[in-house]
Amino acid sequence: MRSRRIEPEILDELSALDPRAVRSRRDLRRLNALMGHVRIFDEQLGLSRGLLDPRRVLDLGTGDGWLLYELLARLPESSEGREVVMVDRHPSVSESIVGALESSGWRVRIEAADVLDWLRQSRSDFDCCWINLFLHHLRDRQLETLFEGLQARTRSIAACEPRRAWRALWAARRVGWVGCGPVTRADAVTSVGAGFRGGELTQRWPRHADWTVQERAQGLFSHWFHASRLNG
Repeated sequence: MRSRRIEPEILDELSALDPRAVRSRRDLRRLNALMGHVRIFDEQLGLSRGLLDPRRVLDLGTGDGWLLYELLARLPESSEGREVVMVDRHPSVSESIVGALESSGWRVRIEAADVLDWLRQSRSDFDCCWINLFLHHLRDRQLETLFEGLQARTRSIAACEPRRAWRALWAARRVGWVGCGPVTRADAVTSVGAGFRGGELTQRWPRHADWTVQERAQGLFSHWFHASRLNG
């Protein structure tokens, strides 16, 4: 698995209300739990330990917003105003998740847009950007464009992506064993083929002396990337 192979994923082409998409989003919740992505974000960023207290959070490729909700719920309570912006071509965030976030003090904004288009037009600044299982959809030049835009808009970027490795491919071919449907069974294999290894994301990151970058394998099947401004 030397080179990334980026192919269309079925879920990306389905409307949010398509029954196949609804099932696949349920599958993704299960797979995120099995891969431990909430735990990875939490441990690496120190959310439960109170090491991060952002006012404005950007989430790219949000999907149904469940993982984002799980992460925000781990942050310390605050009496100050907070805002979270979720961007996805086909967002499917439920009213219950929006309601739960709003009741805990978050102002929620959902943007139905292509991430790169939205970032080019946005003039907002954010404390941090969280990305889960989205970067692998992008080609190298698109990653560079995304990173350039994020450097101008946020002080921290954290991403958890598929690892392009034989063990991850072996597992992806067997997600049906945990009840995943046909869309997820196909997309899981595609995702691993488009995933990352080594320092591939760091190579796409625009070099700036005031940023520090970490990239490594994380957990059994995942790949972690974190970039942050040295001056906070």
